[in-house]
Amino acid sequence: MKGYLKFLGMMGIIFSFLIHHEIAKLFIWDEEKRLKFYLRSISRYTKMALWVLDIDVSFPRGQQEIKGKLLVSNHVSYTDALILFAYYPSLFVTSKEIRETFLLGRICYLAGCFFIERRKAKRSPGTVAQEIKDIGSQLSKGFNICFFPEGTSSNGMNVLTFKSVFFQTAIDCQKPIQPLCLRYTHISGEKFASSNADYVCWYGDMTFPDHLLKLCQQKGVKAEVVELPVISWDQAIDRQGLSLLAHSAISESYFEALNR
Repeated sequence: MKGYLKFLGMMGIIFSFLIHHEIAKLFIWDEEKRLKFYLRSISRYTKMALWVLDIDVSFPRGQQEIKGKLLVSNHVSYTDALILFAYYPSLFVTSKEIRETFLLGRICYLAGCFFIERRKAKRSPGTVAQEIKDIGSQLSKGFNICFFPEGTSSNGMNVLTFKSVFFQTAIDCQKPIQPLCLRYTHISGEKFASSNADYVCWYGDMTFPDHLLKLCQQKGVKAEVVELPVISWDQAIDRQGLSLLAHSAISESYFEALNR
């Protein structure tokens, strides 16, 4: 019964957020002011969502204020975005497939997300260059930009290979990269493992409403965000090098916790 109440609570938060941001979009015409409003607002909403879902977040190395950086993190679920929105207000980079996902797409749109084309058949050097330019424009204005370089969510048992393309924005804008390792340590009192990971991990052909209901039925989730050493934009010779540095740092931290 409690799980269904949590689910209803989440639906209330989602629809309140949608109405609030739809109204804001009508009245705040200046894009920069609107995005700043979105980030302040969504940070409050996502903290409420984490409370309803009973997701407890800790910061083993502390939490620092981060501004004007390219944030990169591993990715296993939409709950990753809730945590990062709550504690590291950023403009997120996500896929056009998410834009087309029921409900989740509208939420992301009203959170100020960038929607990029990951489908090879629809990508071209021109679309990639424009995406990098658009993202870099906001990074240069002092916004945090956050993306998941795996390009998709995993089952939580490994960190997938990073795609390097959007590391180029750090080079173009000469901005630092902040790697973040996000890991779930316990679900309903049990240590995170392959046997219970799917209650949090959202990947493959899982549908959002069904997965959210299952997540709501858990008796609490513990998560950690580890702030890893900042990577300078000129610490490697190109974007592939930056991608490898970030992947090495995040995967090492992730498996350290997984095997604890």
